[in-house]
Amino acid sequence: MSEAAVEEVVGKLAEAEAARVTPAFFRELCETHSEAVVIRACLTCMARAEGVPGEGPMADWLAKGGVYVPVLFNPDVLTLAGAQRAAVICWRHDPRFLSRLQQMLTEKQPPASAILYALSVVSAFEQAGMLLPLLRTLMHHENDRVRSSAAKALCKLRPNRLLVERQMHSPDARTRANAVEGLWGVKSREAEEIFHTAAADAHHRVAVNALVGLYYQGDQSAFERLIAVSRHPSTLHRAAAVWAFGKLGDPRAIPALQALSEDSRMFVRRKVAEVLGQMQQMQARTAAQADTASQPTAA
Repeated sequence: MSEAAVEEVVGKLAEAEAARVTPAFFRELCETHSEAVVIRACLTCMARAEGVPGEGPMADWLAKGGVYVPVLFNPDVLTLAGAQRAAVICWRHDPRFLSRLQQMLTEKQPPASAILYALSVVSAFEQAGMLLPLLRTLMHHENDRVRSSAAKALCKLRPNRLLVERQMHSPDARTRANAVEGLWGVKSREAEEIFHTAAADAHHRVAVNALVGLYYQGDQSAFERLIAVSRHPSTLHRAAAVWAFGKLGDPRAIPALQALSEDSRMFVRRKVAEVLGQMQQMQARTAAQADTASQPTAA
């Protein structure tokens, strides 16, 4: 039986009746195939959709062995969305899920790319506050991208002023930018003050992230300041402004984008073309929806 056939057998049993997916079934399957193949088959089945009748017995079996974690967080095995679905199921059924994850990320010293992927997977958890100990540990990681990603997640989960200001004193611009981004969903005077301070940062990404934050706060001057950044002598600042226009989707940015379509740098022009295309598609969908809504309903 091939690996694909094992996945098919596991999937059919899981969808048919949860009671048939027993530890004995997995033991028998492991007698003819390697445990790694069976683990991949279970995770692939769980990744397809939540609510499969047999997902509970599968997750219980995986939890007993505990060796599923490296497979679950391997981007070559599952898509990000699939890994997120499977991780939520495993987390519900394995009391040691978070400790296993922390052990893998901090003690086994995987490459930075694996840690970043794992953080993307667990970001979908509803009770993400349970990740705080792991995030605090990763904020001391030797890799700056890991540190900045952990800082972003931590500031988003615990958006207190002291924590964010501590990150704003980091010499790493990526960490400062991610700390600012972590506050985008927070509407408060403290967040607004941090955005105002960060908007004066010399680094293009930090400053533009702060202006996006002010835009979300309802600051009327934020958009005009982004227009000014789009005329900045620095190529990186202009490119950051284009990214922000794409992020916000505000049609008022179209004239500035059209002006930047003749920028001296090729990569800026390419980004402008991409953002303008996205805005045109958005406007077309909006117009189509308005046209549909205006048409009389048939009796």
